[in-house]
Amino acid sequence: IRSCRIFVEYGNLSVQVGTKYDITVFVKVKKIQKGRLCSSSPNASTAIHRVEFNINPSYPKSAIKVNQPPWELKRSYGFSFPCHITVFWKPELGLTPYTAIYDVHLDSPKTVRQFVMEVPIPKK
Repeated sequence: IRSCRIFVEYGNLSVQVGTKYDITVFVKVKKIQKGRLCSSSPNASTAIHRVEFNINPSYPKSAIKVNQPPWELKRSYGFSFPCHITVFWKPELGLTPYTAIYDVHLDSPKTVRQFVMEVPIPKK
C-alpha cells in the first residue's frame, strides 16, 4: 500500500441485568497500516478526535459527544435501539467524519462491525 489505512471496530457489549440490559456502545482503532508514502504518522491512540453517539436520530441535537478515550457510551435499556456513530478524526489527517448507522444488539454479549479509512496522500 502507498498511504495509511485506519482499521476501526465499532459495536456494542450487552449484559442482561434483570429485565434490562447494560449496554456499552464503542468505537476503537484496531490497527493502523502505514504505507510507503504515508507522511503523517497517526497511531491508534491519537487518530480519533471525538465520537458522537446519536441514540435517537429522529430527534434534533440528541447526539452524545465523547471527547476523550475510551470512545464509549454506556446505557441501561430493555430494548434495542438505533445508534448513529460519527467518528471525527484529528484535523491533521485530512479525513471527513465517518458515520456508521448501527442497531444496538441485545441478543449477543458482543457485536462488532468494522470499517477502514484511508488517509490521503499529500499533494506535492
